[in-house]
Amino acid sequence: MRVEQIAIPAVRLLAKRPRLAHALFRLTNDESPFDLDYSVDPYPSLEAVRQKHGQVYYRKVFRQWFVVGHDEALELLRSPSLSVGSAMDVLMQVRPYSQLSDEARDSFVRWLLFVDPPDHTRLRRLVQRAFTPGTIKAFEPRVRVIADELLSAMADQDVPDVVRGFTSPLPVFAIGELLGLPSERWSWLKAASDDITGLVDPLHGFDPEVVNVRVAELNAYFTEVIEQRRIEPRDDLISVLVTAADDGEKLSNNELLAMLGFLLFAGHETTTGLLGNSLVALAQHPEQRAMLRDRPELIDNAVEELIRFDTSVQATPRATTAPIRVGDVTIPAGQRVAILWGLVNRDVRRWPDADQLRLDRPDPKPLSFGHGIHHCLGASLARMEMRVAIPAFLAAFGDYRVDPATAEWKRSLSVRGPTVLPIARTAAATTTAT
Repeated sequence: MRVEQIAIPAVRLLAKRPRLAHALFRLTNDESPFDLDYSVDPYPSLEAVRQKHGQVYYRKVFRQWFVVGHDEALELLRSPSLSVGSAMDVLMQVRPYSQLSDEARDSFVRWLLFVDPPDHTRLRRLVQRAFTPGTIKAFEPRVRVIADELLSAMADQDVPDVVRGFTSPLPVFAIGELLGLPSERWSWLKAASDDITGLVDPLHGFDPEVVNVRVAELNAYFTEVIEQRRIEPRDDLISVLVTAADDGEKLSNNELLAMLGFLLFAGHETTTGLLGNSLVALAQHPEQRAMLRDRPELIDNAVEELIRFDTSVQATPRATTAPIRVGDVTIPAGQRVAILWGLVNRDVRRWPDADQLRLDRPDPKPLSFGHGIHHCLGASLARMEMRVAIPAFLAAFGDYRVDPATAEWKRSLSVRGPTVLPIARTAAATTTAT
């Protein structure tokens, strides 16, 4: 039995018992990442750990290395001895992952995020044409319509929940539109995505029976759509993926199904978190919100700064296949490593005022979407959705307010974002960003 088969369930137990976790972490003079306050604002606790342990450190309780420095993260990501597939091999031996059906397991481990070269190189080459800036730009007017419809539906609500009405449905509805799926299927897609998101958070777990059923449903539906697109291609991303070829090589059926499942998750959960985090940040920094309304030309830079300031993906798993020198530390071979993107994006060596939100910050350049061969394929899509959604929301809700006492946050170490976000409305802005 591997040590991770004991360590990961043990840490998962701590996540379910925050008082026990708090007491245990007090013994090591560390902040507990399972406290409620941590989910609301993890950055003070994370920064305290960085100050104590440095930019690269090992934490015995997690049986894992952590990289939190900007330059160190780049060093690590540039190493050919860093693997995502090896990390997944370990995870698949731990419950509840070991209880996944063969179909669900096969789909999950084929997600582009968890595939190493040479398969990753081939798959990315085949699908990247579906995510060119021009392709994404062409869909922007359709995403704008979806955003406007969602905002209109919230117009008569006294205390609208922004997550339920806007930040959660918008990304998955946009993905449904981009994939060319009928609108009556979008709510079903959202429910399916909600059920499978637990797969990316090993410390909180998921119900394998629910995931197995959802994956089977998604695969059956997508198989039918794929066959339709082979016969009659349309102007959508599924048709692009079905017909994508390089030197005569195409995606197999299983690869197509895994890619569509991955796009559904990656295009939903992470963007929902980004939007929610951004709207909270703008409420907490009204002077920056006013600047964006007064200077709509800042929107592209503002999106980058908001992604840097409070990113949704907080950690991604990796494993070393050989010793890697990172900064002044050598991480041995065969070790699990997590890059903590929230801290990487707040490295004061890169941004001296990293804890400040500045929408006009020169060249924010966050590492939230990764770097190198695993740079997020859907980064341009997420940016486009934020570029559309944020000005539309500000135009509709003006100087809205967020009461911290009524907001609820995802209890996760991997993905960050509000799960409930009621707002107090004020008069709509007089300036509409474009």
